[in-house]
Amino acid sequence: MQAGTVKIAPSGNGDTHDNVGTSKVGALVLAGGNTPTASLDITNNLLIVTGGASPATVFNTVRAQIIAARNVPVGGVGDGTWDGKGITSSTAATHFVNAGIEERAVGYAMNSDLPLGQYATFGGQSVAGTDVLVRYTKMGDADLDGKCGDNDVTVLGAFYDNGATTSFQWMNGDFNYDGKVDDSDVTLLGAFYDEAGAPLSAASLASKYGAEFAAAFEAGQAMAVPEPTVLSVLGIGAIGLLSRRRRSR
Repeated sequence: MQAGTVKIAPSGNGDTHDNVGTSKVGALVLAGGNTPTASLDITNNLLIVTGGASPATVFNTVRAQIIAARNVPVGGVGDGTWDGKGITSSTAATHFVNAGIEERAVGYAMNSDLPLGQYATFGGQSVAGTDVLVRYTKMGDADLDGKCGDNDVTVLGAFYDNGATTSFQWMNGDFNYDGKVDDSDVTLLGAFYDEAGAPLSAASLASKYGAEFAAAFEAGQAMAVPEPTVLSVLGIGAIGLLSRRRRSR
């Protein structure tokens, strides 16, 4: 793709994609490479890029092109506009304009590295462990299942070290693309968390993940759009439950 923007037509209804909109490509080449000068707009869809013989190289390029499309410096809180060049989503950009906050984003993962286990299918397509998965999704959706919920709290809680590590990815809970899993990411998780269930108190959060984690989550709940939702007990048990499991979607 040498110039301009190739746009994948939106599918399904709003945040609910239709599997017919999922694209699987053997190679994705955007002019400019890691500093792209062309764009692929996935709108509200899913994308699979085959890792091939060098999956790490493909993954790093896809990540760089997503960060470029976000069009703001990494490390902010909910400020991605999604109007830059690269792998972008005009649907996410529209959400930002309307809400004034980055409530939708483009998440990504190396399938085999997903903390809760790799997918067998993604968006209706069979996928290998070396495939790079890309999804327009809700902010805070670490496991790329289309929602921000209990699984994402479990993932982020497992990797949260308040910025000590600088090589984390979206699939680890790095929701502002700066390579860290810290209070900013917890705040974003709290802002967009939406899973029905019995409430879990701030004290319970603190006992599981620490007082700073709990405070950052509560800060996110305070800025939640629309109404804040309390964290549920369902599915956020011991971090040790991160044993790998295969899933289908």
